[in-house]
Amino acid sequence: MNRSPTHQNTYSAQNLTARETTIGHNYHHTPLMIWISIAFFMLAGCDFSSSASEIIGSGSQPKSDAVNNDAAPLTDTGLTILFLGDSLTEGYDLFPEQSYPSLVGEHFKADGKKVTIVNAGISGDTTLGGLNRFKWYLENKPYSVNILFLALGANDGLRGLPLATAYQNLREIIVLAKKNNIKVVLAGIEVPPNYGKEYTANFRNIYNSLQNEYSLTRMPFLLKDVAGIAELNLEDGIHPNAEGYIIIAKNVYATLKPVVEANLSQ
Repeated sequence: MNRSPTHQNTYSAQNLTARETTIGHNYHHTPLMIWISIAFFMLAGCDFSSSASEIIGSGSQPKSDAVNNDAAPLTDTGLTILFLGDSLTEGYDLFPEQSYPSLVGEHFKADGKKVTIVNAGISGDTTLGGLNRFKWYLENKPYSVNILFLALGANDGLRGLPLATAYQNLREIIVLAKKNNIKVVLAGIEVPPNYGKEYTANFRNIYNSLQNEYSLTRMPFLLKDVAGIAELNLEDGIHPNAEGYIIIAKNVYATLKPVVEANLSQ
């Protein structure tokens, strides 16, 4: 696929990314097969001997070479939204400006709202990796965060990591955010139905429980209207393409808009 040069976002943005190697397999999916093959592709897309261990391991500080230095400098005006997630948030195999956080920023720009977007999506990341990185952000304060859009858990479920651990990691992220006066918006994640009814129900209940426990604004499913639709996803059947991210961005924006407006009015 031919790529055009990356263009700098016109609004204030900083993108932190660590891209995986593109998976070079071609498959023909039906919607059911897309779901069944998600686990294989998500695991195959993560190099457990290198990239995954670097993300999940003891080092919680993002690598300096993972920062997009072409991004516009952060400002002290308006609000800053930190999008903490995995490859779905990073915008896997796409340009930074095609990811849903960047597109959400464009929506707010069109509304005339001063919103800084920080894309902290890292491919292959788990709730533990996200927790470690969020701690680093809070300790080092490279920017002042007002709203946290939390979109983690897919890789925990697909790797078969203990659900109780995923719940605890997400819970700790939420508690840390609240202690630092950061509003949390929780994005729900789903695992493939072939994991079994009990497992998928328990996984979904992680997000239900956290929403109820902390009275969070929640987007029920991050990939709503996109998951399982071949023309809205890359050839791997997992990651959205540019058209898919346009839809996701609209849904995320609709969830974030009242939160942003409430914060700006304070």
